[in-house]
Amino acid sequence: MKLRIFWLVLAALAVVRLALMATVPVFEPSEARYAAISANMARSGDFVVPHFTHNLEYQSFDGKPPLVFQAGGLFCKAFGVNEFAVRLFPFLSAALLLLILYRTVKRFADAPTGRLAVVVCATCTAFFAAAGISMTDMTLTCCVAGALLLYRCFLDGFASRYAAGVAALLGAGMIVKGPVSLVMFGLPVLVDAIVNRRWKGIFNLKWLAV
Repeated sequence: MKLRIFWLVLAALAVVRLALMATVPVFEPSEARYAAISANMARSGDFVVPHFTHNLEYQSFDGKPPLVFQAGGLFCKAFGVNEFAVRLFPFLSAALLLLILYRTVKRFADAPTGRLAVVVCATCTAFFAAAGISMTDMTLTCCVAGALLLYRCFLDGFASRYAAGVAALLGAGMIVKGPVSLVMFGLPVLVDAIVNRRWKGIFNLKWLAV
């Protein structure tokens, strides 16, 4: 894909997505609940324990780890309590995933193919929608898919920076949605090791910072 067309398409998608984030009301019930938790963090100053109102009672929300709520609360502090602020972190997560996708495909193919991969991913309906919704889905996708892409680069060259990226994304995934991020990462890695006999990659990846 030509560079000019790539940037035009990407800019148009970003403008439309950002405009919808700022103008479309939050959806009931899940997005509204998550947005309210971020707003409550910004208003109360408590960024440790998520809180929301349920059955007219203000109570802690223990259903998910707090990273997405904390990020939303920080953006509410910066931009005010509004739809745009609570949805900004998933949008940035989507942008990070597209960057990792581009760098990975470029490494194994070339830059035009990398740009094409980014456009195909960014124009998928589910990806486009999740990139602007105040929920954990896009950030979890970024953590798991990004870790898998970087792990593939690690297998290719055993570069320490890729191993650090895998560890950082999986760590973030743990405080986005818990151990499910490790399971979603581990299953395809295990299948790849069995099918393609790439056990060396699993054993060479530093799972502990020692």
